[in-house]
Amino acid sequence: MINLFSNSIGIYDNDYHSSLEEPLANQCLNIKEKYSKGGKGWLVDTYNTLNTYDLVKDKNFNILTEWIDSCVLDYCRELEYSDKINHRESWFNVYLKGDYQECHEHSNFHISAIYCLKGDNNSAKIFFKRKSNMFLIPIKKYNSTNCEYYSVPFTAGTLYIFESSLTHYVEKHNLDKPRISLAYNYRLQ
Repeated sequence: MINLFSNSIGIYDNDYHSSLEEPLANQCLNIKEKYSKGGKGWLVDTYNTLNTYDLVKDKNFNILTEWIDSCVLDYCRELEYSDKINHRESWFNVYLKGDYQECHEHSNFHISAIYCLKGDNNSAKIFFKRKSNMFLIPIKKYNSTNCEYYSVPFTAGTLYIFESSLTHYVEKHNLDKPRISLAYNYRLQ
């Protein structure tokens, strides 16, 4: 059997997350008070700083950004992609109760990453969606190879890396405590 055109999702756990979580989550909430919502054209009103505040330019996030960069390069080497970063951008998302993010991809980038900064373990999951098949094949038992959707949990300190063209979304957040995630996009050369 040859598995063609598979989508590999890199999963990395940050051993230093506990020392970063509170200061960076507080920094995100402070930024939220000063900067308008970004990411125009969405169906939902989830707060994010896409095109309004780039975390790559904030020195408070340098240690985390450097770790994420190293994980992205590891992911690229594992898949035998180029391991030279040409450009990157980053923003954060704050999900309050009832917020979600519809299906989307990150155009004009090669690699994307989602870092789970702060939230309870029952916070809204991230879903990845397989490219649509117009005539679905009957499935006996679903697995990561044949499923139409695959979800990963929100676990503070976990980083998910994937190709930017992979469709993904965040289910409705049903908890009273906010869910804060960081998003990174990379262009390789």
